[in-house]
Amino acid sequence: MKKPNLKGILSFLALCLMLAVPSKNLQAAEDTAHLTFQKPVIAKTDSAVYAVKKGDTLSGIVAKSLGSFSPAERRRIYQIIRTLNPNLVNYNRIYAGQKLRLPGKYVISSDKNFRISALQVSSGGVPVESALARKKTAWSLERSPLPVGYRMAFIREVIQRMNGTITTAGNYYIPLPHAGRVAIDCSRIPVVELPDGSSVLLDFTERAPVSLKSMIEAHWPNYRFVTANHQEDPEKVIQKAINASRSYTMTRSQKPLGVGDVPHLEISADWIIAEKATGGKTPYQQGITLIKSRSQALPENVKDYANRNGIVITELIDGIGVAASPAPKSNAPEVGVLGGATSISQCAALLKHLGYEPAENVDLDIFNRSRDGFDLAVKAELLVKKESGRVTFHSKDLPPQLIKTLKDNGIEMVVFGEKDSRQTVIEKTLSAMKIPFSKGVFLYPLVADPAGNPRATISFPAVKMNRGESSLHFIDFAMDPALYQSLYNQGAIRLIRF
Repeated sequence: MKKPNLKGILSFLALCLMLAVPSKNLQAAEDTAHLTFQKPVIAKTDSAVYAVKKGDTLSGIVAKSLGSFSPAERRRIYQIIRTLNPNLVNYNRIYAGQKLRLPGKYVISSDKNFRISALQVSSGGVPVESALARKKTAWSLERSPLPVGYRMAFIREVIQRMNGTITTAGNYYIPLPHAGRVAIDCSRIPVVELPDGSSVLLDFTERAPVSLKSMIEAHWPNYRFVTANHQEDPEKVIQKAINASRSYTMTRSQKPLGVGDVPHLEISADWIIAEKATGGKTPYQQGITLIKSRSQALPENVKDYANRNGIVITELIDGIGVAASPAPKSNAPEVGVLGGATSISQCAALLKHLGYEPAENVDLDIFNRSRDGFDLAVKAELLVKKESGRVTFHSKDLPPQLIKTLKDNGIEMVVFGEKDSRQTVIEKTLSAMKIPFSKGVFLYPLVADPAGNPRATISFPAVKMNRGESSLHFIDFAMDPALYQSLYNQGAIRLIRF
């Protein structure tokens, strides 16, 4: 005969006594009790997208998609819709073509109403909380202790951008060996699940028994309880959840986030979510910033570039929610291309781009028979006129005597060597034409905070020359077109790739 598991039996009996014996703790638990109904209960997790049609109203959409409800129920549904659509500022202002995320439904199969607490332990599916007798109860809609409006939307957004989930409706079951299971009421204790397998329970009731928390965490190391308050700033709630996980940390930012190689961006953030050691793969990073208005939001193309380089950028406007980026001010021209397969052809293309008209393969008479008694001509592969004379460009060296003779005749000569890079060809050409230029790594702000400090900068190597109110930058890499749009909006910066 199999010996009974005494340890398991004792654990189960202790748990039953804790929940079944009436006490002050039970009275306190009733403060967090809520009602479960047969009627459809709106769930935020199983949502669907609805395309607004001409003439639609929000009340009509709710009635058509979810059914008829009492005024109190409708108000609750509107709150959930606001949570699912953080950019929906005014219920009465929706337009045709707008996409709205609507909550789904689930129906609790029982035909009676039960009073249950935020935490309920059951064995074999039968509740052991003796004070919770089955009885019919009148409709009651309690105020949710969860963060409301933009706060909850922001928490959800950050978690989802980590490829995690947050469950805020229905029950979440945690099995306990030898003691049945625990049913977590997610409308009062949301469950955050992260990609590393961590499950963090946000206890907004602030009354989950310490003994029960310890029991769950002892049996399941990937589960953690953290105490939260619905009036806390959303970033503080998120920090508690993230720092309770196994693989992630959330800290105040000490320096800008570096994004990409060439071009390189630096983006300021208030908070950083970072993955710990990942065994060789690129660790996850998310930068979180609190801003005052939409005008301070980073351009969408900057956030896209960061995302493609493994860094997620999330911005929150206080009192509104997740920030949408403002539309671009103007359209940037296409990045120019400086062609030419040889040094001479590249030089010709540059001169034409700068407005000159170079002549090709021109014979320059150095000596002539009538004047000097003999003829001698030099072929210039390129000849261009400038204010102070003429310049010739060659791909081969000439004898020093001829170079001196050309100079004495007011002709400057430039020779491109076989090993000259395309950048060197540009520099020699600009120098010969007496056009000022500079070279190096140039840094430009992309957007500033209210104090004028840059929130994001872009830097890249280039040869730069000024032309009127704009500047030309000769670059040897493929600039991201979306980033070029943001860069151009800051000062009419033109790019030419060589």
